[in-house]
Amino acid sequence: MHRIALAAAALPTALLFGATAWADPITPQSDTPCAPDLSGVMTWPQNDALPLVCADAPGGRQWQRVTTPQPPNDRWLSTGPAVTLHVYSPPLWRMGAYVVEEGGALRRQSLSYAEELRPLAA
Repeated sequence: MHRIALAAAALPTALLFGATAWADPITPQSDTPCAPDLSGVMTWPQNDALPLVCADAPGGRQWQRVTTPQPPNDRWLSTGPAVTLHVYSPPLWRMGAYVVEEGGALRRQSLSYAEELRPLAA
């Protein structure tokens, strides 16, 4: 009977003062271990002059400073505050459409930005 009363009192307390654990991810540092699934991933810690890459090292995979030109990388690890990317695209001055000519060949018809893009006659 006491166990039921204790459980009945503990449940509302646990719901009211939930013991939720939360931790920010650890920011990678040079020469520290990185997980196997991060192999080849790059990161750029805040206030660091050089990015890091998760690469094979004598003691296993480690975050290493990138000191040589690297090919573009599409796998990045981000920690800290959100990052906003601003992408620039030059104005589109000309557009085009394709016309199917007799015999099935395609011919590109160039249109200026002021013209309406619509089907063209062959």
